[in-house]
Amino acid sequence: MHSLRALALTAACFAPLVRSVNMTFYDLNAELILHSALSMKSKLSPLDNSGNSNEVLTKGIRLLETNEDPSSTTDLIDFFAPDGTQIVLQNAAVGGAEIIALKQAILPVDGSVRWNHFPNITFVAEETSANKTFQLSGILHVIAGANCSTTYFSTRFTVTKNAKTGIANLETHSRSLLVYHGFRVESSEDPCFATY
Repeated sequence: MHSLRALALTAACFAPLVRSVNMTFYDLNAELILHSALSMKSKLSPLDNSGNSNEVLTKGIRLLETNEDPSSTTDLIDFFAPDGTQIVLQNAAVGGAEIIALKQAILPVDGSVRWNHFPNITFVAEETSANKTFQLSGILHVIAGANCSTTYFSTRFTVTKNAKTGIANLETHSRSLLVYHGFRVESSEDPCFATY
């Protein structure tokens, strides 16, 4: 039977190897995520309103891209219903003026802080006869000056449904977004996998 000391020594010897292997897998996974996310961002097909996951991800990506632009105002508001709500963690804003003020409070117009979202998981979180809520999760790079940090995010967005067809309205800038709720932003020690 190995002593506890011998086991600890063996573990200490293998720790750098395990860390190296883990970072190699992280780097490979990050490269795949980056390639996939950039491909999706650059090769989005027109929306067909069929309700499939690609369409949800397309609207989610377009919404996140608009949110990433520090100067966007009307472009962002055009996603929301007139009394739409944006919640980021515990901060809530209702209506266009409040939504823009909230966004500018966390993403300054001067560009000193930038965001880059890499969504990778989408599913239906809730559905009623009048609306549908999708949950979108992924990786968020927060860039401030020369520093980049990796965080993990989850957001839910609730859209109206077409009254006649019962299909969720996923057209961009259609004022169908009732609630955008960024409920999870979790920091990490993981390095950013894209260069800025």
